[in-house]
Amino acid sequence: MADNTTLNTGAGGDVIASDDIAGVKFQRVKLVQGADGVNDGDVSSAAPLQVTLANTGANATAVKVDGSAVTQPVSAASLPLPAGAATSAAQLPNSHDVTVDNAAGASAVNVQDGGNSITVDGTVAVSSLPASTNTLEVVGDVAQDAAVAGNPVLIGARASTAIPAAMSADGDAVHVWSNRSGAQVVTVAPHVGLNSDPWNLVHETAQFTTTQTSTVLVAGGASEKIVITKVLIACAGTTTFDLQLYFGTGAYSRGTSRAIFDGTFKPSTTLAPGAIMDGPFIAGTNGDDILVTTSANGTVTITVWYYVVT
Repeated sequence: MADNTTLNTGAGGDVIASDDIAGVKFQRVKLVQGADGVNDGDVSSAAPLQVTLANTGANATAVKVDGSAVTQPVSAASLPLPAGAATSAAQLPNSHDVTVDNAAGASAVNVQDGGNSITVDGTVAVSSLPASTNTLEVVGDVAQDAAVAGNPVLIGARASTAIPAAMSADGDAVHVWSNRSGAQVVTVAPHVGLNSDPWNLVHETAQFTTTQTSTVLVAGGASEKIVITKVLIACAGTTTFDLQLYFGTGAYSRGTSRAIFDGTFKPSTTLAPGAIMDGPFIAGTNGDDILVTTSANGTVTITVWYYVVT
């Protein structure tokens, strides 16, 4: 059958628009806008269909849609809220911002698309991914010189009573070292960073009253290097003598041997000279001894504090 229908076909009646679907005719109608008794005109591209969306809650606010855009932004009270929430708002046209307040005086969340940021107001604040840098800044909740509150982020350290093992290569990440009470372990040993072996500070004292020639004060191990941290030399008697304290394995050679001390003492009945020296003094070669040479039978006491590295 054909579309459209002629009314009163015997008398040439009007033709009404209809659509034939499987032998059944459906009448076609045009929409006219307007309240009861009012004709606002036919719906067209120039006069789009007017629709009103209304929230049925206590804070209902209407939104008028003219067929192409939202003509009234959604207000803070126009969206349905979850149980226990106070207000909610969304601005649809440009900013794409959403703000949710859970309750009066409680925390708020603001998500900004254009600003590339997330802001949490309340007990925690996380702010900014600037468009120019795309970096994230984390800000703590306690300012300097303010009382610590909550659970601050701790700086971690490796608690150990033993010297931690060395990393496999320079430039590797490494844990900060502390004792088991949390106090950071700091060392001033001059070899730290160059040698990672354990060490123990020890001392050796000897007194000489006769002439010494390359006398071993401290013997160096074959695979060890001696590091002296402090030297104390005290003289007595009245005999003038030269003293050389040095690293090596044989006789002293001025200008060649690695000297720790090379000088002359002149003690008297009223004067007992001495010397105190802070290191480090480091042996030049593994296996070097600490040696003493004197030129006469002077009375001298020598104390050295040292450790060895391998």
